[in-house]
Amino acid sequence: MESKRLMIFGCGYVGRSLAKATAEAGWEVWIHSRNAKSLAEVNEIPTERRIIGNLHEDEWQSRLKGQWDAVVNLVSSAGGGLEGYKLSYLEGNRSIRAWAEEAAVRRFIYSSATSVYPQTEGEWVSEDDVPEMNHLSPSGAVLREAELEILQSDIFPERVVARLAGIYGPGRHLYLNRLQEGAQSLPGDGSAWLNLIYLKDIVTALIQLLDAPMPNVAEVFNVVDDEPARKQEIVDWLATKLGLPTIPFNPDDLGPRASRRTTQGGLPNRRVSNAKLKESIGWKPSHPSFREGYADILKGR
Repeated sequence: MESKRLMIFGCGYVGRSLAKATAEAGWEVWIHSRNAKSLAEVNEIPTERRIIGNLHEDEWQSRLKGQWDAVVNLVSSAGGGLEGYKLSYLEGNRSIRAWAEEAAVRRFIYSSATSVYPQTEGEWVSEDDVPEMNHLSPSGAVLREAELEILQSDIFPERVVARLAGIYGPGRHLYLNRLQEGAQSLPGDGSAWLNLIYLKDIVTALIQLLDAPMPNVAEVFNVVDDEPARKQEIVDWLATKLGLPTIPFNPDDLGPRASRRTTQGGLPNRRVSNAKLKESIGWKPSHPSFREGYADILKGR
């Protein structure tokens, strides 16, 4: 039987893991990145299927021909503030869409983020809470525009936006690092809600989304664990596990979150539901809360 063809844009923390998992599952995987070092780390993918270049440019497009069962865009920001966001997310999706006018792509999956939800009062949000542009932070508005580039494009017969929560996993665990470094405080409000998703669970969700029947040609799913938690609760739990004093949050120090203020002046603070993803495709996170995830990290898994 001929292998299904998968094109992955983005060879970062999630992209590398997805490439390895899908190659092991028998897909013919191709992967694109602007970073040659990242591509070199994906030994499971033959060299000729590793494509280097800037996604928002078009020189890569002629190297990818034929039919594709699925395309996944996992590209992260190249830096450079808001303009970097626009290049990576908005112009990146436009470049893929232009390529798809010549290539034949069955399903396109775009990894967005739950940061598109502007709610600030700790309320529950779902995919039915459509983000309104005039309520979003500048970066959130770029993400939403990038989503719409795909959702409203009939070039792709099937299109999915996967909104990822805060990503953590092996080698990526900010609060744990700060505790071990002996930090005196953390920026932000410790009572604010944090929505997380473990790396392994992102990969399993995306793999299921590659093939799962879709009720509509354009769908949005939140990819997040079962249990949002307050930031201070997470830090306190980790401190107890490590036998270290906990660290308080400083609400007067916003850190990088200052740029995420909504147009109403508030900072995002909401609990994101994963009910639609679980009910639609039967996905179940192996790390339903931060406790299982950080327990595995502390065990070195």
